Amino acid sequence: MVLDKISSEELYLNYPAMAVVATYSLEDRNAGIYPCYYMKYDDHLLVSTSVVPLIKYTQKIELNPQFKPKNYFVKENANNQMLMRASSLIPHKYRKKIREILARKLGVLIYEKRWYASWETIDKRVFRIKAFTNVSTDGEKSILHPDRSIKSFDVVVEKAANNLVSYIHEIEKKYSDYKHIIMVGGKDSQLIALAPKLDSKNWIIFSSVPDYHVVKKWVDANDIDVSEIIKHDAMNEETVEDTKKKIIVGDLYSDPKHIRFLPTLKKIALQHDNKCIFWAGTAADAIFAYHQEFPYESPEKYFNFLYSRVGFFQGNYHQVF
Repeated sequence: MVLDKISSEELYLNYPAMAVVATYSLEDRNAGIYPCYYMKYDDHLLVSTSVVPLIKYTQKIELNPQFKPKNYFVKENANNQMLMRASSLIPHKYRKKIREILARKLGVLIYEKRWYASWETIDKRVFRIKAFTNVSTDGEKSILHPDRSIKSFDVVVEKAANNLVSYIHEIEKKYSDYKHIIMVGGKDSQLIALAPKLDSKNWIIFSSVPDYHVVKKWVDANDIDVSEIIKHDAMNEETVEDTKKKIIVGDLYSDPKHIRFLPTLKKIALQHDNKCIFWAGTAADAIFAYHQEFPYESPEKYFNFLYSRVGFFQGNYHQVF
């Protein structure tokens, strides 16, 4: 059966990972944090959460010579390591200015080593949907039209808080018999933990050392009601096969070193018969902040560039999970 339309979020919430779904229209409304891959097939699209199922479904691959992901296993040379250590000693406000000069004058973005920002894939028939884009067999069109009508920080905060709480409650109602595990480390995930829940006994906090002790103290200080706080010792439990699988299902877009804890999280899921949803922070500070080093010929160009960075990397993180 061919669906009339499907969104990236619906693909992730309503279908198992790596499923292949036929549709006439695919749309992203979530800043690219639910990566979807699509190809034209007869009079419709085939979509999935990875390139691999689409290749398997069609029983062939057409290698894309334009797809050139980074080698994430090459160690930084001594000069680069020294440069990174030295840059950490520079006050933050000056580091931002240096990044702006490097980007605007020299076209150098120093934080792109962790991911490969490309909408193409290893198969030249398959593409990754862009943030806030609608795709059909007729082509793609942007649904992002920022009008800059919101000028107040207070309004942004209020809207963000209301939308976060509303979304959490929506997922709680839809998956009322599921456990919800929040991976807490930074402030984004803390916001998820702080939001009022419909049923707090279904919520669990997962945190790894060295953050765990700070997180535990913070949970107690804010009297956050959860059923359990799980501590991870930060030891690497991945086998070689785990790492290979992580690379494959990530479609070569992200540095696998930055996607951690998967064996432990899989065990947690099995304890709940896989009826659980993992929640992670999504770099809200980077999304809401204004980045001087990004191009700004128009609001659309700025935001499209922004979502090819933060949303792209975080999306691949969600994809692998």
